This record gives sequence, C-alpha cells and structure tokens, in this order.
Amino acid sequence: MSDEVEAGGLWGLARSFRAGKKSKPAFEHCQNCGTELTGPYCHACGQLADDFHRPIWSLVREGFTDLLSLDGRLWKTLPQLLFRPGHVTRQYIDGKRASQVPPFRLYLIASLIFFSTFFLFGPSGDDVETLFGATPSAQEACEKGREAAQNDPDALAKIEEMCQQAKENALEERTIGQINLGEGREELSKRIQENGDMLLKEPQRFWLLVQSWAPRIAFLLLPFLVIGLAVLFPFKRNVYVYDHVVLSLHYLTMLFLLWTTTFILPSSVAGWYVWVLMLYPFFYMYKSLRVVFDGGRVLSFLRSLILWGGSFLVVLFLAMITVATVTIAA
Repeated sequence: MSDEVEAGGLWGLARSFRAGKKSKPAFEHCQNCGTELTGPYCHACGQLADDFHRPIWSLVREGFTDLLSLDGRLWKTLPQLLFRPGHVTRQYIDGKRASQVPPFRLYLIASLIFFSTFFLFGPSGDDVETLFGATPSAQEACEKGREAAQNDPDALAKIEEMCQQAKENALEERTIGQINLGEGREELSKRIQENGDMLLKEPQRFWLLVQSWAPRIAFLLLPFLVIGLAVLFPFKRNVYVYDHVVLSLHYLTMLFLLWTTTFILPSSVAGWYVWVLMLYPFFYMYKSLRVVFDGGRVLSFLRSLILWGGSFLVVLFLAMITVATVTIAA
C-alpha cells in the first residue's frame, strides 16, 4: 500500500509540474482526438499537448524547476493553509481556484512527503526492538558495563553477549495477557491474544506491520472525516458533500505536514511539541468550521471535539482490527 501511496504522490507531483504551463503546444492537432490546438491543452478532450520523448535529464531538470516555482501557487497556498485555518478552503469553495493548488493534489504531495520522511528518518526496526527489549534497569547495567570494559575487548564481548541474552529473555517473557471479548467471541479473542503476543516478542515484524498499514490507516481518515462532517452538518443550507471533501483534504494535508516536522525538529523541543501535535489539529478544525461554515463558537467547539476525539478512536480501532486480523507468519 505504501507503494501505491508513493505512486499516487508522484502522479500528483507530475500533474503539478505540468499545471499552468503556457509554452507553445508540441503539436498542431491533438494526438488523442485530432482537434486543432489553440493552447497547451485540447479544448475538446482536455489532453495535454506535449511530447515527452526527450532525454531523461531534460525531464528531471524541468521537473525540479517546476517544483520550485509551481507558478508560485504552492508557496502561496501552503502558508495560508497551515496558519490561516479555513481561509484557503473557503476561497476554493467560493471559486477562487486558479491561484491555488487543487486540494487532492496537495493531499498527495503532503502524504508523499510525510511517508517518505517517516520511512527514511523515523524509528528503525532496531530502535523498536530496543524499546521492547531489556528492562530499563538491565539497559542501564549494560551501559555501565560497556563503559567499564571499553578497554578490554574480551570483557566487552562477554558483556554484549549477556546483554543480548537479557534482551531475548525479556522479549520471550512479554505477553499481553488473557483477552476475553465475551461469549461467542472466543476465536477472535484467541486471535488477538496470539497476534498481540507475537508482536511483543518479535518487534521487528511488528514494525514492518506498522510500515505496511500506516498509509492505509491514514488514507481511511479521509472518508471518516467526510462522513463525520456530513453527519454533523445534516441540514446546513448551501453546504454539500463536496465542501466536506475539500475541508477534509486540506485538514489532512495540514496533519501530514505537521507530523513531518516531528522528524526534523531537535530533540530538545520534542517535549513541548507533543502538545502542539495534540492541540493544534483541534484548534485548526475549530477555526475551519467557523470560517468555512460560518458556525457559532459553541457548536463549532463541540463539533471539533467530536471529530478530533473520533479521529483518535478510529485510528485506535483500525490498529486493533489490524492486530486481530493480520497473522504474522512465524
């Protein structure tokens, strides 16, 4: 699924690269329907009148040039999207679109950036195994032992062997305990318990599972938000599902970019930045509902609270379903 997300993101970037091009068409007639061309796009079928048969380095150079410029739309849209909640959405819904990057394209670009950063700079399988490994006291003892034996290769090798054995023993002893979902759900309870124990005892496989399912869970947040907004605004005049889709795409774009910053910020600010990650999405949704739907303070606050809390519950629920249904091969 991560490959699908990356492919979709690259497609969105490619579309972004070509958007707004005002160069002379490469053909006099559309290669798709034969209509005489008057611009870079066919006015009959919409196909781009360009010839991509040229050296690969020419395409790469053109792509980077267009990415950095993007007719200025990307660099004008992003600051407003991130720091003026709801304004970009309201303008797009009202028809001011030529100066903006389309919402779905923004979503694809942001998701590509986030997952690429997540897989490249996020925790590795070794980090996760260390986290699930030996107890803190055992880890501290190992660190002290390594420092004391740093000038004695034989003693250091012996300490490393003991620490590795302690970590393996700790992993082997880990268990999530007895799971009981009630009468008639014994098989599901057993499945969750077995998979949960396997995840704790084999963190490397657990991390591979996280990497595989994270893009899918993130993608499923989009229909959840759209449906949630539709339920919370059932009788709002002149508000349509289209409006909810645009707002949801902009909101998720903000989330992806906000989460991406966690991988590039210094560790010294990680403590207080957790509060930003938790509270800014709520504030963003509240302000967006106020601006986009002209909602009152109290109702906007309550609706934002429902969507904000519901998002956490949906992610938790999908994670539990993943553990319950995906068998990790031994």
